[in-house]
Amino acid sequence: MSVYKRGNVWWISYYYNGERIREGISGNRREAEAAHEARKTDVRRGEYRHIAKRERVTFEDMVAEYKAEKAGKRSLRQDEIILKKLLPAFRFKYLDQITAQDIEAYKKKRADEVSGATVNRGLALLKCLFNVAIQKNHVSRNPVKGIKFFPEMPRKGDRVFSSLEIEHLIEAAAPHLRPILAVALFTGLRKGDILALRPEDVDFKNRVIRVLMQKTAEPVEIPMHPILERTLRVAMSSPAPYVFMSTRPSRRTGEITKLSNIKNGFHGAIERSGLAGRGYCFHDIRRTFASMLYRSSVPLLTVSKLLGHRSVKTTERYLGVKLEEKRLAVAALGSEWGSALMQPERTGTISAQLPETTAATRLLSDGSGDKSLPS
Repeated sequence: MSVYKRGNVWWISYYYNGERIREGISGNRREAEAAHEARKTDVRRGEYRHIAKRERVTFEDMVAEYKAEKAGKRSLRQDEIILKKLLPAFRFKYLDQITAQDIEAYKKKRADEVSGATVNRGLALLKCLFNVAIQKNHVSRNPVKGIKFFPEMPRKGDRVFSSLEIEHLIEAAAPHLRPILAVALFTGLRKGDILALRPEDVDFKNRVIRVLMQKTAEPVEIPMHPILERTLRVAMSSPAPYVFMSTRPSRRTGEITKLSNIKNGFHGAIERSGLAGRGYCFHDIRRTFASMLYRSSVPLLTVSKLLGHRSVKTTERYLGVKLEEKRLAVAALGSEWGSALMQPERTGTISAQLPETTAATRLLSDGSGDKSLPS
């Protein structure tokens, strides 16, 4: 059993310090026999470098291991879609056969079919898969390391609402949507985290909302704005397992459950507010919250903590901080000679504070349109 064949690969087996070592060599028996003799010679000369026991694993088998390892990952479904695109390129290769050249070839071929950003998602997942393989001792190197990703421009769809647009959105929102908009505007929470809020997450005594974010599992504590506090007190006036409950019983169980879908309500508000066609989605409210804070000179680290980002660099990319700094630097030019030139028309950005006398007070409405909450 010192030299044996498994599948299409010849393996060698030997002992070192009482431990049996196995190595997959190649598809050629003579190469395996030569490697076995070389190992014995190294041991005799005291030049042997221990090689951990390692069974060769195909890429396809590693994909199955990866999915089992990440079974609880929220984005596993998206990973599975990407893995289906990776499999045709590497399916029948052993992990230790995949080289940087193979990955470059995949990158080039894939770039002819999809955008650079999409190719990057595949490369990132491939790198993660190899890191898991290293942890499991299937390979000792990550061939994706050193591969250059395609440069990515900020997504065109990333937008922030202006204060006037916020006011129009709130005016057009259905009564059940207004308190949800209040939470989004004053906390920056993701839609999933908002709809999953439980009464115990809302601490009226200390005026904070505490959430374990679903996407990152990061605990976040957000102080409650007075307007938000008053809005939530009304929304939570009746006992319920969730802050936002559906108004209709479940078709499957007949029970009233938490509100799980506000897509139609939000799109309806967008249509009625005259904002249709501008590319807005609910997540842009989170970006608006962050932009308001940053433009109000709130430290970037504080903004990052409120958003629940694990790294300030993520917040920088999220807000386009580097571009904003460049914009401010360019705006400072020409203070002496600028008056001699035609001044370009200034374009507005979002204001630093939500108007409390118009849109914000509408968040305090109980839905009838002619009644405000008590102070």
